[in-house]
Amino acid sequence: MPAPSQLVIPSLLFFLGAAQALPAINVNGGSLHSRTTIECPAGSQWYTCAQTNFAGCCTVDACHNHGVCPDPRLPTYTPPNPSPVDEPACTAGMMNQRHDPRVDGVSREMGDTAYPIDNIVNNWSTKDAVVGQVITFSDIPANAQNCSLSWAAYDGSTFVAEGEGSVSVFELNSLPTMSPTWNTLHAPGKNVIGKQVGSPAFTGWGVGDRAHSVGPVDCKPDMAFFTRIPEGKEGRVEIQHSGGSGWFLEFDC
Repeated sequence: MPAPSQLVIPSLLFFLGAAQALPAINVNGGSLHSRTTIECPAGSQWYTCAQTNFAGCCTVDACHNHGVCPDPRLPTYTPPNPSPVDEPACTAGMMNQRHDPRVDGVSREMGDTAYPIDNIVNNWSTKDAVVGQVITFSDIPANAQNCSLSWAAYDGSTFVAEGEGSVSVFELNSLPTMSPTWNTLHAPGKNVIGKQVGSPAFTGWGVGDRAHSVGPVDCKPDMAFFTRIPEGKEGRVEIQHSGGSGWFLEFDC
């Protein structure tokens, strides 16, 4: 029977030989890309670099060379092009509507802190506090035209209009962050709040099947609006944003 050392040594040599047969892979500052079937020539090895998405063979550490291999003749990996993203649908010859804005609350008194809301178009103002909203519509079709902003309060939705029941609506010149605040909208010198779209009156209307136009707006792929009770006035307007109620966009193509 062979000695135990004679049994171990051939197995160890097998694994060492297998390791030498595998092409070397270096990962510096990035995740490992698929090697596919690329073999690196003698004197080079594989690198993947997160800072430039370089993936290929190189005779030097490409990731420590600003993510670039100085020898362009060495093989690299080019990922397949992603599938094209479908454009938002826009039906020609008819009026299209979008009822899915993101709604964020802002409070004058809370300043840099976002005002929590619960799917309610909530605008109110007293001498001591002012709460408004930022309404953001995204992915509007590129060929949209004749855009206008409207509101509706259909049967079954929450609807309240008290005191000064009108709301001033302004276009925003820049898109808000994910958590806009009163102070970011009113930052000195930033000109975030743009032209006024309208000042719809909510008093005198109840829930029903009628939509109400606010005014025409510039068609853009993404657009946002700031709403509040007119400055110096006191009142409250609330509409539940569901089932078609709340703010919505209309446009044709």
